[in-house]
Amino acid sequence: MNIPYSRGPIPELVERYLNAHRIKWNPITVQGHKNTLMTFHRWLKIHGVKLENITQPKILKFLEHPSLQHPNRKPSPFTRRSNNGTVRHYLHWLIEQGHIDRNFQRLFPDQSVKSTGPKHPPPAMKFLELLGATLAPRTIEKYSVMLSHLYRFLDEQEIEIQKLDRQLVEGFLKYMKAIGLSTNNRRRIGFELRTYLRWLNEHGLFEQDADKLFRHVDFPKMTYYLPRPFPPAVDRKLQERFAETGDIHSRALLLMRWTGIRIGELVSLTYDCIKEDHSGTKFLKVELGKLKTERLVPINSKTADLIRSIQRQSLRSATEYRKGRPERLVFDPFARKHIINLLRLTLRETCRGLQVDGDVTTHRLRHSYATSLLNAGISLPALMRLLGHRNIAMTMRYVHVTQETVKREFFSAFERLEKNYFIGSSKRAETVSDSILEVPLSDLARAVRKDSQGRIMSAQRLSGILQRIRRLENELRDLKS
Repeated sequence: MNIPYSRGPIPELVERYLNAHRIKWNPITVQGHKNTLMTFHRWLKIHGVKLENITQPKILKFLEHPSLQHPNRKPSPFTRRSNNGTVRHYLHWLIEQGHIDRNFQRLFPDQSVKSTGPKHPPPAMKFLELLGATLAPRTIEKYSVMLSHLYRFLDEQEIEIQKLDRQLVEGFLKYMKAIGLSTNNRRRIGFELRTYLRWLNEHGLFEQDADKLFRHVDFPKMTYYLPRPFPPAVDRKLQERFAETGDIHSRALLLMRWTGIRIGELVSLTYDCIKEDHSGTKFLKVELGKLKTERLVPINSKTADLIRSIQRQSLRSATEYRKGRPERLVFDPFARKHIINLLRLTLRETCRGLQVDGDVTTHRLRHSYATSLLNAGISLPALMRLLGHRNIAMTMRYVHVTQETVKREFFSAFERLEKNYFIGSSKRAETVSDSILEVPLSDLARAVRKDSQGRIMSAQRLSGILQRIRRLENELRDLKS
């Protein structure tokens, strides 16, 4: 079926929706919403679905295969997130305006939503209010998502939560898998549900022991993915393109690559983010980020110049919008999410024509930063501090140890083993790698001579060191032959 989404009249509801938000959105955002929603309405028409009868499975089906020209082609994760946000915002507006009579939380149980009334039963709302005293807002949102899944499942079974037993818990676990939740999300929701049931039991709202309703096998093992840095050739090309383009978003991405900060930390950098200690060393001050840790990342003069160029561009943009001196390093007159979307789009456009495997995400710049430092010989504790990790285990999972690093570490350890434990040239001849035998000792001799010029070293001592280097070179040549 070959139906271009951009043709035909704009649906009346879409036109009203765009007019209601045109004042606070820029033209690019308006056009993006318009294209997505016209595709959405045409998809509903082709599949015989009325807007007032829309359900969550239908929305998920559209998000999986939104293309009308290529119905079997799956969108990229970036496109899926963008389409999901547009459709979610559109349907929420329709419900608020009374154009359709649907329960928003049932359509998007995984999304937080601004609501004028409670979206959970009173005990659940009280539970969330209690958690809000100690947990971060994003964590509260995850608990809210769990409660949405739970009460939706109970509504479908027409059962009150007080009657929840082991059989229903097993049914809920199967239900989570059936609706397509990932392994890590199912594991997290299982622990959150157990915490909620414990709280209900403590307050006399649930009779059964929550711990007896769950078993060890109910919590699937976490799925860990290797970090995916850009290949070295692609990494170098990206840095060149960022520098050549010179716009503020390209320079901001280059700053991410040179400092290893997260995209959320980048857009949160203050305008005066360069700090200097008593010795004159410059640092990038990274505000409280994902792990609620503040840190100082050492930077060289080249990175400091890059930051100053971003400051100048932000100041010019802020002046044009009559905003005065900007508070943030990367100025944008619109919302924080708008900056993040532009940075992601800029990276995707910069990667055009390059051989990049997998999804193109800004976090891969952080992976490239960490992996390149590791290959250059930085210690894991130092890297942990630079990345803002709380413990070394996070750094060990995060950093991709390349084959180059493994090879260097192996031969370095092997040389120490050979010096301390191996006896006799025959043993060494059987085990020493050719790469070790090809050590350029002549370069070492030249370096010793050059170093001796700046040091107080007697001619006799210098001659002795050079003689030992020549003997070692002859011994290695004999071993190789």
